[in-house]
Amino acid sequence: MRKGLAEKLRIKDTKSETIWTTASGVLNTNRKSKIYLELPELSDTLAIHCDVHLAKDLGRYDIILGRDILQELGIILNFKTKEVQHKHVSIPMVPSDEIESHCVAGIQERIINPGSDTKNERNSRR
Repeated sequence: MRKGLAEKLRIKDTKSETIWTTASGVLNTNRKSKIYLELPELSDTLAIHCDVHLAKDLGRYDIILGRDILQELGIILNFKTKEVQHKHVSIPMVPSDEIESHCVAGIQERIINPGSDTKNERNSRR
């Protein structure tokens, strides 16, 4: 997750740097946070508490979900049909050249500091 989105979260320094090699280059992180992530485009109930690594810059992305989280949520990336699927819901993939930084607002609304919000409070906002 882009570090700038974590301003209101508890940030923890890691003991060592984590390094990923990606198609876009090398990504280094040394900070983590816990988030509560909801994906209302796919389901009213699809949510997960997860640890995220914080990176100074993710290019045009605000957050990158790893295979571990996608698998735990049961999300299927269907490149043949260009859809993201969860159970009976399918939404179109956004072409990478159309991803815009204004998506940050939507992600910020979905990141909730664990422990600061109860399930009942979240449900009352729906």
